Amino acid sequence: MISILRFIKIMFSLALVAPVSLKGATVEWDVSNIDYAQDGYGDSDWLFVIGRPYLNIKADVVGSGLRLTAENSSSMVSGNTYAIASKGDVVSREYMDAKGEYFHLAERDNSDVRMDYSILLDGSENIYLAFIADYASFDSPRYGWVELGLDENGLLKAYSSAWDIDGDSIIVGDVPEPTSGLLLIFGLAVLSLRRRKKFA
Repeated sequence: MISILRFIKIMFSLALVAPVSLKGATVEWDVSNIDYAQDGYGDSDWLFVIGRPYLNIKADVVGSGLRLTAENSSSMVSGNTYAIASKGDVVSREYMDAKGEYFHLAERDNSDVRMDYSILLDGSENIYLAFIADYASFDSPRYGWVELGLDENGLLKAYSSAWDIDGDSIIVGDVPEPTSGLLLIFGLAVLSLRRRKKFA
């Protein structure tokens, strides 16, 4: 028979991967990750590829950090775009349109890296990118965000990410909140465990 502690762990794991209702929107978590990393790429030190939605990022080592530059505008082929964001921003079509300059290099000279299209990640704090993901399989464009930082080896890592499944706006950096049903199950499990200890 499964133990109470094992049951709690299973429920907690399911809560982390399942879509969660948050402020009236259906949110799916951990949708973005670094799919690929290449040491030494063209005129840059590293190439990192973010999946969902797709984006190539060239990275040059600057001291103990990385200067990130989107390699090209390939992320816009199917309407997918990224923009530099701050925690707490509300990502929507209006928000992305107001940004004006997306995190890509569609307007740059291919031989020059424009600093206004790059981000310096020095390890002191993580950064956020807001995005629009628009694929043929989606009923509507999805608004989301990804938190990027450095890992223990000084390489790019996606620490957290989310998008709204229904195409509603989403708050950058908002963490998942457990549903009332999950809280009830967790409470009953704890109560059962305390009873078991009492009569042991």
